[in-house]
Amino acid sequence: MSQYEVIRDVEETIRELLKKTFEDAGFKSVHFYSDIPTTEKIKKLPAISFYLYNVTTDERYREREQYLVSESGEDGKVQEYYRDAPLPLHLHFSLSTFAETPQEEHILLGFGMKILLEHPTVRGESLRGSSWAEGDRFSIMMRHDTSFDEVNALWRGIGEHIRPTAFYWVP
Repeated sequence: MSQYEVIRDVEETIRELLKKTFEDAGFKSVHFYSDIPTTEKIKKLPAISFYLYNVTTDERYREREQYLVSESGEDGKVQEYYRDAPLPLHLHFSLSTFAETPQEEHILLGFGMKILLEHPTVRGESLRGSSWAEGDRFSIMMRHDTSFDEVNALWRGIGEHIRPTAFYWVP
């Protein structure tokens, strides 16, 4: 288990959740991107962008002591080792769409938001990557405190015109 890969694994898990649910609903021609959402990077339309734009720590948690872990190996022997304390992170994502018309973008954005609303917690076999232990899960929450200034700053910062964007965070 590689704890340092968790940021990548969260993004990959959510992207795969979006992709699978869109395909299951009949949106087979939608392309999914996690790179910076610029018209230069989004090569094929219609497209969904789920972009990690910020990572912060949770300042309420300062405990950084290692702790003892006991696990049973495949041979049945108990193995004990020390594990670093987790670093509580907040991953901030933007969900935006690219299509031929604004109406198509709005439909894609609305459906993407519906998917994330219906899957507030991701666990079990839905988790992608190697950073998960048995019983791990994470929540996806919409950010309700996003202002127009933040939306404007994101799109201006990457040199694009403003698009309808939903913001999410994963603690």
